[in-house]
Amino acid sequence: MKRILLASVATVAFAGAAAAEVTFGADATLGFNNSEVGDNFGFYWSADLNLGFNSELDNGLTAGGSLTIELSNDNLGQTLETGDFEFYIVSDNSGLYFGDTAFAAETQWGFAGSLIADVFSEQDNEVVLRGDYTFGDNSFSLSGNLADGAEDFQVPATDTEPGSLRAGNVRAPDFIDQLSFGASGQYAAFTYSFAYQEESAAFCATGEDSGFDDADGNPILCENNSVPQDQGVYSAYDDFNTSNVWGATVGTVFSGFNIDLAYVQNISTDQNNLGIAVGYTIGDLQLDAYYSINNNPNLPEYNDFGDNWGVAAAYESGAILVEASYETDQFADEDWGIDAAYDIGNGFIVAAGVDDNGDSYYVAGLIDLAGEDDLGASVGISYAVDDSYDPAEDAGDDEIGKFDLQEGLTAEVTFNF
Repeated sequence: MKRILLASVATVAFAGAAAAEVTFGADATLGFNNSEVGDNFGFYWSADLNLGFNSELDNGLTAGGSLTIELSNDNLGQTLETGDFEFYIVSDNSGLYFGDTAFAAETQWGFAGSLIADVFSEQDNEVVLRGDYTFGDNSFSLSGNLADGAEDFQVPATDTEPGSLRAGNVRAPDFIDQLSFGASGQYAAFTYSFAYQEESAAFCATGEDSGFDDADGNPILCENNSVPQDQGVYSAYDDFNTSNVWGATVGTVFSGFNIDLAYVQNISTDQNNLGIAVGYTIGDLQLDAYYSINNNPNLPEYNDFGDNWGVAAAYESGAILVEASYETDQFADEDWGIDAAYDIGNGFIVAAGVDDNGDSYYVAGLIDLAGEDDLGASVGISYAVDDSYDPAEDAGDDEIGKFDLQEGLTAEVTFNF
């Protein structure tokens, strides 16, 4: 990694700046995978250049950011692509962030259990503008998704609803979509969190007319409470949810037990959950359990599905790590898994696990050759199988086990500089 002091340049670029520091880093991956499942089959490789920069201003603020430049992705590097950029300006108790950064609700919301209505959007390649403020033991965040009208909204000619972002025959302008707010903190012996996100302009209840027609002129119905992405209406990614959601948690410690209560409501789909999570530590053993009550007044049959609950245990002592979990959802679908890892020493780690009710399993080994500041290289080899893989539903998705391993036999070396 190379560091360059740009005092004179910073004076021109940032009024009031005392000094600027720019850091350069790079990472590269070369691997081989023998399975046609997923994105990598045969040899694959990639290389990125990572830039970081910050400048301490005379008024107590710090401005900075980070940027990744893709140098190569299964090619010889003929094209360059930028991504994962973030810019910020921060003080001791506040900050403004722009780019590849988390939403406000995602930043502040916290509950250890599983809640059906807990569908706060998670940043996944969206461009986010977020402001944070800290007051004592309390922190607050406000954010918005910067939707690009030219890319995210493709207006259907059949949608003429007045005021609709998809109305008429023109693209919607750039705008802030789905405002999000979050807060968390501590008062006396209690902790709390609160989160809210408004309904996205792309929300369209499942089964409703999306405003688009198929090749035969038949209306295309909305899927997953949003307009189908293949119609080009909204290019939100997998972890973005278009629903209007709010929730609150409160927690405390009683006789060594960590206890959290939560209530969350998806206003768009009229689902709500009341949940409790309990954790307890005995030496090197951590025990956790949660229970969630499901409710949907508009769908009485939904209430008959049952509730969510789960238990988990984790043991970590010296070089040994073992984790086990079991949970069941409202459809009575069970999920259990056991994962273990052992640090042999000298950077050599072995791991194995069985997950997804025994349908997926893996063994893996890693040699970490990193030196100072975690820079250097690592070599890994793994074998993983997912017997429940469905090409129609899971195409390109082969993240198996605790470490998200690829299907089949994989050998990979990574470099960090």
